[in-house]
Amino acid sequence: MSTYSKITNDELLLQHCLRKNKTTDRDQALVYGRLSGFLDNSNKITPSGANLVKFLKFDLAHERVG
Repeated sequence: MSTYSKITNDELLLQHCLRKNKTTDRDQALVYGRLSGFLDNSNKITPSGANLVKFLKFDLAHERVG
């Protein structure tokens, strides 16, 4: 996986957590991500988080087309 792809995945997941929390506080979003199982204790994407990112990317692609 390229560095660009990893940054994109991390940012997509963080944006999702920010939207779910209805906040702009990145620390709260990280806590939400850990509690939801999307991030581990060192804020790395878990397998569950990786699956969510795939769906988020699919949703973004769908928005661009339609």
